[in-house]
Amino acid sequence: MENLITEFNPTGECRVGIDLVAKEWNKKPKKFTILQYDGKYTLVKYGRGNNCAKVQISKEQALEIVKLIGLKEIKDTFFRSASSFKSPSFIKSEIERLTSIRMEKYNEVSRIEDIIISYRNSLN
Repeated sequence: MENLITEFNPTGECRVGIDLVAKEWNKKPKKFTILQYDGKYTLVKYGRGNNCAKVQISKEQALEIVKLIGLKEIKDTFFRSASSFKSPSFIKSEIERLTSIRMEKYNEVSRIEDIIISYRNSLN
């Protein structure tokens, strides 16, 4: 992350090299996201395991990165004033992954419902 920061501010917004961020963002595996909470923007780079580096950036820089890379905003389903910005390819892969999980869970729930019905029928 250090190589992306052009102006460091330990207590507020930092400046990053927009072109450097775009270049790094497009490398595989995908390691970046931009988070927005309550009007503040954070560039996050994920590392191994649970490690990540975060730097607060201005709204203007965040939106420049979003436009340059073609990111899409995803509204948070829990916090009303939060969102994240992801690439369309990441979003599509997550839709596929979550759809698969949903199908697995649907099948599990369906089997459980069948068992419940069977038990209820045995009591009648």
